[in-house]
Formats: sequence, structure tokens, C-alpha cells
Amino acid sequence: MVKSEPVPESKWIPTRLRSPGGLVIMEGIHCLNPALTAKVARGDKFHVAISPLAALSLDDGGLVSSSHVRMLRRMVRATFY
Repeated sequence: MVKSEPVPESKWIPTRLRSPGGLVIMEGIHCLNPALTAKVARGDKFHVAISPLAALSLDDGGLVSSSHVRMLRRMVRATFY
């Protein structure tokens, strides 16, 4: 079983854009949490929420259920922590 937990704040790495007008793209529903971007002016933020297809078709008859797709996404994210 995969356990998905947020990275502790003590392990966060502050980041600055190298040039004015730069762009940061953040993935995940929790990125819509205003606490994560509290130091960014409201007018400088643009939020987009995208939902994947309910099921992923692999071939002529094989489907991967939405719950399995979510688990695969968590597993991929877990490899980066």
C-alpha cells in the first residue's frame, strides 16, 4: 500500500524566479491552497483545475479505472520525495 503524505515544511526549499515575469507551474489539487502561495500577490496568480478522464483506455477492451489511475499518480509523485 502506498502512503501519500505532504512534504514537511521543514524540508521546503524557498525558490525565487530568476527574471521578472517568470512562470511557476505547480501540480496537484493542494496547489490551489492559498497558504502555499501567500507571498505571491493575488493578481499574479492564475488557478486551473483539471480532472483526468474517468478511465484510461489501454487497448481494444482494457480499461484502467479512475481509482487505479489516481493510485498510479500517487506512486509517481512518491518517487520524487
